[in-house]
Amino acid sequence: MAEIKSTMDLVMERAARFGKATKEELDQDEAEKTGMRLAASYLNGEFTDINQKISEQDASVQMVCRRGIAQGLLRNISLPREEMQAERSGKAIEAVLELGGQAGDMATICQELGHILGQYNQHREQIYQQLESQMKVQLEQAIAHQ
Repeated sequence: MAEIKSTMDLVMERAARFGKATKEELDQDEAEKTGMRLAASYLNGEFTDINQKISEQDASVQMVCRRGIAQGLLRNISLPREEMQAERSGKAIEAVLELGGQAGDMATICQELGHILGQYNQHREQIYQQLESQMKVQLEQAIAHQ
């Protein structure tokens, strides 16, 4: 519920800005949205070179577009419930690293994020296996008592 409220707050803030926004601010807002759409397209496999897509944008909005891409990518890094989400998070981490130009701190953070997500997947699989084995034992015991 808090996520919905914060999204609603963002929408209301954006609406308030549009009433007073200059053309330049509107252009920058549109460039940020374009960046978010580019991040989604990248994650959907529609293209592979994120920096090339940034360079194709108007020079005056490239940094804002880059910020939108970063926001879109970071929103897609999460603890996965299924394999497809894990792949998407991994791809988003790789793209953040590409976007950051392989900077030392960025590389370390992305590597740690990848490690955390990998450990999470291993732990989730172990828990699932334990649950499955416990259920099997309980079912066998229930059948034996009948």
